[in-house]
Amino acid sequence: SLTVELSSEHQLLAQLFDTQPDAVIWYVPQFDIDYAVPVDFTVGYCNNATSAFLKVTKHELTGATVLTSPLLDDPTRHTIFEQCSQIWKTGISKEFTYFVPSSKKYYCAQRSKLQNGVLSITRDHTTFVEEHNEKERQARLLSQVIETSTSGICLYEAIRDKSSKIVDFKMRLVNQKSAEITAFSMEELQKYTVKELMVIRGQSSLFPMLVRVVETGEPVYMEYFAEARQRWIAFSIKKFEDGYLLNYIDITERKNLEKKAQDQAELLNGILNASTTGMMTIEAIYSSSGL
Repeated sequence: SLTVELSSEHQLLAQLFDTQPDAVIWYVPQFDIDYAVPVDFTVGYCNNATSAFLKVTKHELTGATVLTSPLLDDPTRHTIFEQCSQIWKTGISKEFTYFVPSSKKYYCAQRSKLQNGVLSITRDHTTFVEEHNEKERQARLLSQVIETSTSGICLYEAIRDKSSKIVDFKMRLVNQKSAEITAFSMEELQKYTVKELMVIRGQSSLFPMLVRVVETGEPVYMEYFAEARQRWIAFSIKKFEDGYLLNYIDITERKNLEKKAQDQAELLNGILNASTTGMMTIEAIYSSSGL
């Protein structure tokens, strides 16, 4: 009989799940007249963790129906019913994460078909979801910072041979400003390795310096004149995990101003030194009265 079957299932489930820390419920389907699809689900078994979570006794909870349970809010009742119906129809186990408005918590439920019912194992997933959402928020923020930076930012990872020797570097992250400064497209920066990019620009002599940064951890700052583009670039290179983080800016304008100031100073010195007239500069010295 159904009573005997439920009792047998209940005893087995009790032996397996009564002491489990996660909330465990075995839902038994209730059918309409033609026995086609479930119109509701009844709690055939619940463990001690479920009882403690809902703050009712196991006796009070056993026999309760999902769609009419006063222990759940209306959105949660329909969510559980739809999930259980899906599992019962397909027989395919599935994991669901859903939000309960009344408790403002997220729950992760593993539901699977057991005999003619649905076994549900649920745990509070709020901390995991909030931490995941915070990590995604921070990742989006970091991405925005990188993309809006006025500096070129590249993150490279070492490529090593079988003996762990660094033979090249591959791109892990790059922003649009890098493409603007280097005049490489984003596709090229992501496609080519460091050595391949250096060959294109004729800068292969810089590769040993990059290897030293990764192997020693000592950062490098340098200013480099790119012949191919006739631009001055300032590089900051720091070790990052098994690779390096490259920050660089175009300093051509600053270099041009420095060169202009230097040329003017040299011109003035040349004029003074070549003059046949003695020249000197005198600075006034004032008394306390200002005279």
